[in-house]
Amino acid sequence: GFKMLMLLPVSISYNGQTFTADVPLRLRGVPMDPMEEWDKEYEKLKERIRKFSLEEDKEYWLEKLDSLALEPPVSVEELRLVSHFLVRKYMYYWTRQNQEDMRDVKFYNILVSTLEWAKFFGDCAFSLLINIYAGPLADAVISPAKDFFVGAVGEIIAADKFTLDTFDNFEFSKNLAAAGDNIIGNSISFTNYKTALATLGGYFVYASFKNYIVKWNEEGVSDMWGALVSGFSDMTTNCIKAGASKLLGKWVEKSDVFRQKITPFITKYFKETQFPNFQAQYNRWLELYGELALEGANEAASLALTDILDKYVTELVGIGVGKVLEMIDDVADVDGFIMYERRFYFSTTITLGNRKFRIMLDILKMLETFATLACPLGVFLINLIFGNLPAAAATISIPKDPPLPEEM
Repeated sequence: GFKMLMLLPVSISYNGQTFTADVPLRLRGVPMDPMEEWDKEYEKLKERIRKFSLEEDKEYWLEKLDSLALEPPVSVEELRLVSHFLVRKYMYYWTRQNQEDMRDVKFYNILVSTLEWAKFFGDCAFSLLINIYAGPLADAVISPAKDFFVGAVGEIIAADKFTLDTFDNFEFSKNLAAAGDNIIGNSISFTNYKTALATLGGYFVYASFKNYIVKWNEEGVSDMWGALVSGFSDMTTNCIKAGASKLLGKWVEKSDVFRQKITPFITKYFKETQFPNFQAQYNRWLELYGELALEGANEAASLALTDILDKYVTELVGIGVGKVLEMIDDVADVDGFIMYERRFYFSTTITLGNRKFRIMLDILKMLETFATLACPLGVFLINLIFGNLPAAAATISIPKDPPLPEEM
């Protein structure tokens, strides 16, 4: 509950003499009632507005309260956040009306003058996350993510509405996609982990917005607080790498520049790191089927080699990602991304004996799945671009009844 220091004046008379003193007390407020269902929380909030707000503020807050009930209504957690804010705001006012509390005055003015409810709930979410992730993650992920969120929500408010169909048309979405264009240099890596994590923070905001829309569409609830705290609750190594994987997929899909930049690295990894393993598989196949297999004269041998290569490609990139095609005609080697079946595939060729094979990899499909964390090529790409990133030791626990952090 709310804590307040005060002095209690006391006096006593003894033997005709009066003694006085100021006794220091620390008062601790009674915690708010347990969070209840939406309708009850809404009525509680209305009653708190009537009870605690200044007379000249009541009409304003009651109008804002009405907006919270419009379709889609906000979540019960967000109603609770507004209750926390109002109670604390007017508690400060009535107990310290003769003192100047610049922090609350500034916060109140921002809320009233320039921000919509979504921005307020986002501020609450990021304040909680920054307090929980105090340290490198708060500095490198949460703080930049909050800046990205502020810009994004401002753009969305100006547009008045947004849907999944139009989501990637917003500038903040385009800027995130364009970030892949800006990774420059021979190493194609981020220059430091803070830059990498800041970019990932933007992606987690982007994903949180999408989850917000999904909940809006499926459940008819507006819950920006829930979308953000859920989106950032798991900052463990696997989740950060999964986010990196999905962001790389976005760059592969959207950026011609990024596909051009990443091509020589995939080619080198495939042909210099992985090709010797293909060659070893081929040598074992040759021992099994003999010299006639070089000409492809033995149908069983031909099928066996294709199966062996297909199995190896699957181990390299995951199930359903790679295609192995024997090239009958003398087709020039192709190393790079090509459009195939309306998707971008990375294509390369290898020669084994006097037979040539085209190997096509659906890199986007590989990056869209959590299997990326287990397949060698996915791990290679994430480590190549993002390097070693600090991560949380465990998933954080978000209180069901959300607190309003002291520092916004």
